[in-house]
Amino acid sequence: MSKGIDMILKRSGANSKVAGFTLLEVLIAIVILAIGLLGVAGLQVIGMRNNHSAYLRTQATLLAYDYADLVRANTELARKTTTFNTFDSASPGSVVSDCTDDNTGTSCTPAQMAATDLAQWAASLASTLPSGSALVTNNSAAKQSEMILTVTIYWVDNKSADADADDDNDGYDNTYKSFATSFRP
Repeated sequence: MSKGIDMILKRSGANSKVAGFTLLEVLIAIVILAIGLLGVAGLQVIGMRNNHSAYLRTQATLLAYDYADLVRANTELARKTTTFNTFDSASPGSVVSDCTDDNTGTSCTPAQMAATDLAQWAASLASTLPSGSALVTNNSAAKQSEMILTVTIYWVDNKSADADADDDNDGYDNTYKSFATSFRP
């Protein structure tokens, strides 16, 4: 009986058509799988960009609250701050070695500590965020109890690869982001 079926398949050529159809199915399945894997890879890249963007926003938030803590710890810094802008080319101040060296046994004045804190904070801002800068404003209240300081942190977030919006030809759109918080010293 099997000889009869083999003879029918050989005459009709059905055996060769079945084998070719199976190879075509495998080829189509591989193409579909490759397209799916490319889509997954694209989602992974987008996810990594968004994760880095969230990291930068978190760092900006921490730096703003760090400044608020510095001001609350040293009220001289609050009195000194009318407007502080790291966009200016001038240095925000210098670190006083007596304020950072614990081995000397000397103390520094509140004004020196405020200058040191401000210089260290500005250096941390510049090293933590890409093109990181800050603007600190004071509402100029006469009484310190009514004073409100606003800290605005700015940074560049290279989130999208849009060639039309690329202003420095690095392959990414430089999107400027900011975080602002207001507080009483």
